[in-house]
Amino acid sequence: MRKLWAASAAIVVCLALGGMPALAQEASNSPTVSPVVVSGTWGCTKTDPGTRGTSDGLMWGGTGARDQVLECDLALSDPRVIGPTTITFNDDCFGAECIFWGTLVIEGPDGGWDCLFSGTPDPTGGNDGLLLHVCPGRGGYSGLTFMAQQAVSFSGTADFGDGTNIRGVIYQGPPPPPFAVPASE
Repeated sequence: MRKLWAASAAIVVCLALGGMPALAQEASNSPTVSPVVVSGTWGCTKTDPGTRGTSDGLMWGGTGARDQVLECDLALSDPRVIGPTTITFNDDCFGAECIFWGTLVIEGPDGGWDCLFSGTPDPTGGNDGLLLHVCPGRGGYSGLTFMAQQAVSFSGTADFGDGTNIRGVIYQGPPPPPFAVPASE
């Protein structure tokens, strides 16, 4: 009964403070409290087109690109995830259906983020694709994780992701499974 009362009290306090946005706002005012909601946009320009091919080496046939390199400008709400950013982008496409994956490296003011991402075309048709970024921190951000979803447009004034929306969270702790890197033995 005490647990039920405590849970009920926590819900009432949360609602009285305005729900989860109030908790996220409080978190953004203190560097030791997490999670912190991050939102914004970015745009990228290809600096290396990588290689494109057909069928060869692709499991199901189709076309693909490997090792495209992009340099990005970030306009995000948290300064820890703003800085020189490089993406290595890959895709396999089978007609209109594609699989996207690669790496993303963000150099923040006190550390960096070494990210893996993957995604698919947006099933709603509202964007060209949806990507999930999973980014363990390093340096001054060691022990933090930045996870974000990006709604991607592959056209625009930049070659990739021009003005696309990002929404995510920075929190204390490792990436969730299956993204967590197992401890070395």
